[in-house]
Amino acid sequence: MNILLVDDERSALRDLERIVRNAEPDAEIFAADSSREAVEICRSTNIQVAFLDIQMPDTDGLSLAKELISLVPELNIIMVTGYSHYALDAIKLYVSDFIVKPATLTDVRNALAHLRYPVKKEDKGLRVQCFGDFEVFYDGMKVKFGRSKAKELFAFLVDRKGAASNTNRICAVLWETDRGEKTKNHFRQVVSELRRILGSYGASDVLIHTRDSFAIDTTRLNCDYYRFLDRDPVAIASFRGEYMSQYDWAEYTAANLQHTADL
Repeated sequence: MNILLVDDERSALRDLERIVRNAEPDAEIFAADSSREAVEICRSTNIQVAFLDIQMPDTDGLSLAKELISLVPELNIIMVTGYSHYALDAIKLYVSDFIVKPATLTDVRNALAHLRYPVKKEDKGLRVQCFGDFEVFYDGMKVKFGRSKAKELFAFLVDRKGAASNTNRICAVLWETDRGEKTKNHFRQVVSELRRILGSYGASDVLIHTRDSFAIDTTRLNCDYYRFLDRDPVAIASFRGEYMSQYDWAEYTAANLQHTADL
């Protein structure tokens, strides 16, 4: 379990870290004394639980919670504050729990035992996050793509849910204005890069490529989008209207998901 602690007071941060380490000895703990540092940690690490202080000089805990949830929709937020009147606003954000300072070992253990999005002890294989920004993780670590188009190609194929697409269709989506031979050469390099990245994680067979046909093996992925379609309640609760936010072509699927969520 990866846990983020955020508090601008260094002494309070150290005390909270000591308690959390006692409550969850096997956890990987990341500490931040500013919202900026907290956001950077969430961008680079698969954080599953975040303990946030309400009052900080550069922002408030509720605003930070919204920003972190936009990055990690299934993030468990636990508010830690000396001001209990914030509880209602925190609950509206669907936080997992609310702890009034000073936090105790019992408080932290109870909060971790009743997470809104239960954390699996082992996060093995490929996990794809479509809600919020599109991200890919392998064994809990974020996959880094050398080419942004390789990541976008993988996102497009995930969006297709295993249906095959040819070179012309993919190029028309990923390169809207340039569809000439130069683009197709670039596309071949992108495919090679995606195959290389997946292969480096022992997952090259996730990409299905036969002649001019490209698809993915959906059975090899743990994907919030697919779990949402299967009516998994945790995935449904994690959808907040954002789907592959960095890609304009994903807006159609986002609208369909929103319609389904409203039913």
